[in-house]
Amino acid sequence: MNSDPKPVRFSHEEAQAKLGHRVCSLLTLDGIAKGTFGRVMQIDEIEKNGFELIIEWDTRIEGKLQHDWFNKEQFERCLVDEVS
Repeated sequence: MNSDPKPVRFSHEEAQAKLGHRVCSLLTLDGIAKGTFGRVMQIDEIEKNGFELIIEWDTRIEGKLQHDWFNKEQFERCLVDEVS
């Protein structure tokens, strides 16, 4: 039996509102250094009205742009909106 709590995801409205936002990583994430900037490039509907944000990082690894998916809890724990 899987006792893991269900991930908290963004509603469609919340995800749409984040599209295009610049973000900064608060932690080192899968080879992306703490302090790296990126942009919310897409949203992905994982379940009915449950969306994750796709971040495209400004840094490249082995010459390739990197993308990561974030649910709402991960976004709030690992990223911060860039202050302009």
